[in-house]
Amino acid sequence: MGDADAESAPFAWKAYLDGLSDRIAVSSVTGRCAALETELLPLIAERPLEDKELVALLATLKRTIGIYVDRASRAAVLAVLRKLAAAKPQVFVKAVAAVLDPVVESLQPKKTAHPDAIPTPLATRFVLLPWITTALPVPVSLAGAKPEDLPNDAAWRRLVTLAARLLWGIAPAHPGAGDTKASSMSRSAHCEVWRMLRGAPVLIAPMLAVLTAETGEAAAVLLGNVVSTASRIASDDARQAVAAARGSVVGFIERELVCAKMPVSYSSVADMRDFLRCHVGNDFDALFRPSISKMLVRAPECVLPTCLWLLQALGPDGADLTALYLEVLADPLASNMLRSTNDSVRSAAVELLAYLSGVPATEEAAVAAASILIKPMELGRYTQPEQRVAAYKLLGGVRAGPENGWASSVAILPALVRMAARETQEEPVRALFAAIGAHLRVIVDHLDAAVDPASSAYTQCEAAVRAFAQAATAGLALPDRSAVVRQAWAAGALGEPLWSRAAEGCKTGPWMSTHILPLLRRLVAAAEKAAADPLAAAGGLLDAHVGLALALRLGPDLDPSEIDAARLLSLAAGREKSLVLWDKVYHKCTRPSESVWALRCVQVLFAGGCDDTRLGGLLTWTLCHPAGPALESARATLDVISAMSRTDPIRLWGVLGQSLVESMTASLGTRGPVCGWPAVVSAAAAGILPGSTAASAEAASKLLVAMALACHHPAVVGAFGCGSLWVSLAQRTGIDPAELCHGHLRTLKQTVREAMLGEFGSATFEAAAGLAQGLVLIGGSAVARQLLEFAREDIDPAALAGITDEDVAVWRAPADQLYFDPLAAKEKEKGARGSTKNKADAWAEQLQEEVARK
Repeated sequence: MGDADAESAPFAWKAYLDGLSDRIAVSSVTGRCAALETELLPLIAERPLEDKELVALLATLKRTIGIYVDRASRAAVLAVLRKLAAAKPQVFVKAVAAVLDPVVESLQPKKTAHPDAIPTPLATRFVLLPWITTALPVPVSLAGAKPEDLPNDAAWRRLVTLAARLLWGIAPAHPGAGDTKASSMSRSAHCEVWRMLRGAPVLIAPMLAVLTAETGEAAAVLLGNVVSTASRIASDDARQAVAAARGSVVGFIERELVCAKMPVSYSSVADMRDFLRCHVGNDFDALFRPSISKMLVRAPECVLPTCLWLLQALGPDGADLTALYLEVLADPLASNMLRSTNDSVRSAAVELLAYLSGVPATEEAAVAAASILIKPMELGRYTQPEQRVAAYKLLGGVRAGPENGWASSVAILPALVRMAARETQEEPVRALFAAIGAHLRVIVDHLDAAVDPASSAYTQCEAAVRAFAQAATAGLALPDRSAVVRQAWAAGALGEPLWSRAAEGCKTGPWMSTHILPLLRRLVAAAEKAAADPLAAAGGLLDAHVGLALALRLGPDLDPSEIDAARLLSLAAGREKSLVLWDKVYHKCTRPSESVWALRCVQVLFAGGCDDTRLGGLLTWTLCHPAGPALESARATLDVISAMSRTDPIRLWGVLGQSLVESMTASLGTRGPVCGWPAVVSAAAAGILPGSTAASAEAASKLLVAMALACHHPAVVGAFGCGSLWVSLAQRTGIDPAELCHGHLRTLKQTVREAMLGEFGSATFEAAAGLAQGLVLIGGSAVARQLLEFAREDIDPAALAGITDEDVAVWRAPADQLYFDPLAAKEKEKGARGSTKNKADAWAEQLQEEVARK
């Protein structure tokens, strides 16, 4: 057969694809890209494909879905797909749909009710989406189809539903959920659809028709994406398409999201943001009120989070929801949902009401909403502790907005104070008094901001503070058998709002000296009483710690005659039976609130100039022995250490350094603090890091030199992983590690020398060895020679001459064994003699047996 006949003969695609299947599955990126780009692409252009051969080629490329993880290989596959689309546009969409349908079904079954239930990796499903976005524009761009005919094309419809299902499975299922990789992949998936629609905006109308007709929430994410793209691109046709489909989209939201019988994904609702803001707005109440009211009765566990996400997507300025809040949601949520035995229903009700509390735009609406929320509590409908906890958390989070927040607080605070006389269980007590403190803060902030002291608002707020002070006076005088409630008055109702104001630098107004200062004196008196025998205080020292922390923190803003600062310092940091720094006292802190206020005492003592190293002991004890949830306790301690560092980082390290290193050594072989020792060291360096003005460049260098040994401690190195924490801190500070090494080499060398004088193999010795190694890596041979100088100085050759082999053997013997044990040697000798006698007896018995046989 001649060359011309060979070229005109049909190409053996089947045999070629059998070989191609192996070549594109190799591990070499260069090899498989060459097989696709330099071999297959020209072949597609030169050799015609039958329909069945196109399907076979797509099935071969399907093998790459699970194995191609690099961008170059995936780009080569998409280039082949675009080439195939140009070669066979009439059948390309149908072929892709036929190939991908079983793949998507196996990776993400249609019956999957929630993205959390999808068993396959996110990255594998993500790869399928570019295949679909490559195929969807083909009928219009290459095959000459009319956009209005696309919804009637079964294969095209199938690809749209597959894209919707994949995008729904990739998007975040929970608010704020997902790691960085998952969030990045979700954004990439959305961008893939955006790019397709920007390139082919004529697809928006047919996609809207297909998606709004779907059943199930899986179409919601892609539907929201299509609407969002149409709102942003410069296409009047796209905007008109969305406006024409408004009723269908509203119907989809109502049918598949609001009236869903199962909880829906967060992204299914959140991605409707642009549609709700641009095409619903103030019609939200009229459109969705009937469905929301119905579902509150039928399936509150489903509709509550959906309603919250819808309102968040609509935005605080998207519509006036006051009527919906007051007439539909407030009473059922407060009266029924907070009493639910379902934890998720109670939590969702609290979140929704907390969001809605900012809706009222007038003083009258704020008071009306507060009255509705208070009523079930005052009628005693919350009979279970968990119900009351939810109600108190809700009431504590009610905020009616910056202008009318005081009105709701003035209405709610007296009701909460009345409840304080009835509540005795610890969890509800903690939630109740946290709510009281939150509203007290709102009211006193309004008093400070009020322009006209004669106004009605000022009068009402001042009266509320007066009533609070009267109730708190009685609460702080409760006997020891009611210590839980008394301490809640001190810490939750009074301490938290005053501390938060002081931390934000708020100045105190006349209300402080008139109403609050007498309460502060009572707390200081409680500290005076407890100082006689701190360990015998009933219920602990929480109220005493609150009094000391507040008095020392607020002291500069008060009349010196009111607070005896010297006496307070003596109580808190005295050498004998200190109320704060005595280890037997803080070892008894078993509740999170006790730990928090002890830490706050440490913070104000340090800010007042106290350099007692016992401050460091309390900090490291709290890190290693958390009271309550370990992560919360560790975070509170790190916050205090960071605040102290921003005050004076050099002084802090003098207080904390030794205790920190000792705790690191003690934690070797154990888990240590949940936050990790590198986080603790970094918190101690917060005063020299960017964003802080506590230290100059010289002071920062001095601190880094002081921290060098701790940064190379085995407990830090093991937790930090690759790299050096010391180098990392220097770089974050803006200091060149090499300049730090050479400029302070004398001090660093002395640090290494003193640490290596300790026991060989100890944590301190290992830290010194690590520091020496790090200095050599940074400074090179010049530093190495400097570090070897003290070795030559300390090693005397004359002293080594008298060391014998036996001395070396004694030194090498294990620490728990004697080099020569005379008792063990004697036992060994006795065993050897016994063994000889036994052999002689055995020989005699054998000889007698032989004589007897003869």
